[in-house]
Amino acid sequence: MKIMLICSEKFSDREVEFARELRELGHEVLFTAGYDDPQLDDESYLTYAARMVRKSIARVSSVDAALCLNFAQKGQENHIGAATFLEMGYAFEYDKKIFILNGLPADPPVGMTPLDELEMFQPVILNGDLGKIK
Repeated sequence: MKIMLICSEKFSDREVEFARELRELGHEVLFTAGYDDPQLDDESYLTYAARMVRKSIARVSSVDAALCLNFAQKGQENHIGAATFLEMGYAFEYDKKIFILNGLPADPPVGMTPLDELEMFQPVILNGDLGKIK
């Protein structure tokens, strides 16, 4: 299966370990849009972030699934940020399988990704077990 990793920029250092394990399980892996495409010196963060979201959205149609790598961040277990949520939305629109590495965010604070919308995507919750990807 061809799988696109999606996650908060803060988690990008974890991508290699999960890509290696997925490849060992026989999957083809695309890293997040920003993994090998750093912010340019003369580029504002917002311009860079917009460029990465566009790049990610363009990739969605070429994969079989999206895997959300979600960990604790900002005092929230299983954090899924707005850009990752947006990427999941495009995966949903393109009828791609959506996997979430850990559980759904626990009691997201006001302004964070709403649980109802995440559940609407009907993701497969892996609870850390990449072997469940089928």
